[in-house]
Parts: sequence; structure tokens; C-alpha cells
Amino acid sequence: MKTQMSIIFIPVTIFILTACTPAQSPAIPTTEPSPTATLTFTPTKTPSVTQTLTPTATNTPILAVTPGIPSNSPSIKPTVAISAGGTHACALLSNGEVMCWGDNSSGQLGNGTYSPSSIPVKVIGLVDIVAIAAGGEHTCAISKTASIKCWGDNYYGQLGDGTRTMRNTPVDVIGLSGPVISITAGLDHTCAITGAGEAKCWGKNHFSRLGNGSNSFMSKTPENVVDLRDVPVYLSAGDEHTCALLISGGVQCWGDNSAGQLGIGENKKVSKIPIDVASLESGVTSITTGFSKSCAILSNGKVKCWGWIGSSLFLDEPTEVNELNNAVSIAAGGGHICQ
Repeated sequence: MKTQMSIIFIPVTIFILTACTPAQSPAIPTTEPSPTATLTFTPTKTPSVTQTLTPTATNTPILAVTPGIPSNSPSIKPTVAISAGGTHACALLSNGEVMCWGDNSSGQLGNGTYSPSSIPVKVIGLVDIVAIAAGGEHTCAISKTASIKCWGDNYYGQLGDGTRTMRNTPVDVIGLSGPVISITAGLDHTCAITGAGEAKCWGKNHFSRLGNGSNSFMSKTPENVVDLRDVPVYLSAGDEHTCALLISGGVQCWGDNSAGQLGIGENKKVSKIPIDVASLESGVTSITTGFSKSCAILSNGKVKCWGWIGSSLFLDEPTEVNELNNAVSIAAGGGHICQ
């Protein structure tokens, strides 16, 4: 069922990516913008071309803005990117360092403590960082050497270090072969694209948000996303679903579809593997996911969204957002969307 939207979005100059505040973790079943650097991306699937891509993170490809830092914060370098998680936010500085603030109950600020901070604090041990991604209660970063470090909540293995141990300082993600060019953090899971054009996800797999085709409840190390029909160039992780922008300009999504957030136009509650989003086989330039919602920017600057858009509005396939033109960046949060 397609519903015409009549929501007017007012453009803003700062785009903040948010994730919903995670609920209390249930018991586990027994079944278990880069400022300076670029990477050469050589897909292993067709088309056999070589592209130069900039490492990106979170839900907006290459986010280069200066966030509003609290007036009582310490003097810091100019900010080149910002990412907001469930109850915390992080900024990537021009010198390659990262500073975070907000809730720190899971160590998501990365400063070696579990104390919250109303002002930015420096993440320990990070240098030459080129991209960041804040999730529900965890954070990840790509370094200039194209490796990934994560910190914070690890109840479902979302840090990718092979354990379920909470970390208040960055640890290496293991099991990734080769460099990483893109990172995204969802509520309790994390995904990345390697230099070989492979999509990898790890963490909680409830509603099959990892896209690995299995019934496993979680994965503590990166696993391949299976059956993507083309090379992924960007991933966006929502609360319980994930979407991929393909090199062809098409979009595929997987995971929970209880609110229509996969955009497949049918009453299918879950997809364990990537599935084509209706009417978006090509022509898409950017994607974002939030709480039970997804959006895409088309090559003509128009925006289409699907899933739970707010209040009692649910869309099971992409629907154009009225009065929104010439969009270049978009971010979906818990109950709102900004362009």
C-alpha cells in the first residue's frame, strides 16, 4: 500500500545521526569524510573496475560539518565529522583524533572510564583516524591504515574483537582481511565494507540484521553479508535492519521488516538476506537508516522514505517526501529525519 506523504522537512546546516536508545538487553539464547586519506577500492565482483573511494562512516556518506560543541568544552582542533549514537556523540578532529561526550555507562566515550561527560573527552590511543561511527552504546573508527577499532558495549559482540567483554578503550576488530573503506554502527550491530568490495557485519543478529542468512543470535566477529546482487559502496545500519547502496545505484536491505523498513512492498516480517527495495534498482546516490525507517536520495535530488515515518504513518515501499528538493545529505534518527 502506498501513501502520499505531506510532511515538510526544513533544511538544516548540521546533520546529526542518531540511533534509538537501546532497551535492556535480554538474556541470550543458547544458540548462539575522510580529511586526508583515500583508499583504492577494487571490487571482486562485476563490474571489474577500480574506484578511488573515501573512507566513510555512520549514516551519511562523507559528513563534513562543524558541530555545536558546548561552550564550556576544552579547546579542540577543528571538527571535520560528527556521529551521534543512542545517548552519546563523537567528533572527528582535523588532527585525526576523536573526542566523545554524553552517556558512558558502557564505556562508549572511550576515555578509559565509565563516567558520563557533558563536554568532549579524548578517546584514548586513537591517531590518524579518518572516519567514525557511533551506535547504540558503542563506537567505531577507521584509521588511516584502513583498520577498525571499536569500544563500548559488547554484549552481543558488536565490537568484533571475538569476545563479549565491555571495553572503555578502543580494541581491534579481528577477522577482517585487507583494508576497510566504510563503517556503520547500528543499535547492537556493526557493518563494514572491505577494499575488496565485501560487506561484513557482526554483533546482534536478532531479526537477521547481519544478513548472513543464518539463524544465529549473534556473531562476535565479522561475517559475510550473503547474496548481494552487486558490489556495495555504502552500508547503513539501523536499529534492527541494514541497507546497502550498490555500485549500480540500487538499494538492498535485510533484517526486520515489521514496519516496512525494508521497502519491499509486501507483508514479509523478516529477510535473512539482502532483498531489493521496490523501485530503487538504480539512480540512488545516498541512503540512511534509523529506527524502523529508511530513506534514499535520488540522482535528481528527490528523497524517498519507507518504514515508520512517525506517528501512525507506515510505508511499505519508497514514497517521495513532499517539498524536498536538491537534497545532498540525509540522516534518519529515532523518530525524525533531517536533510
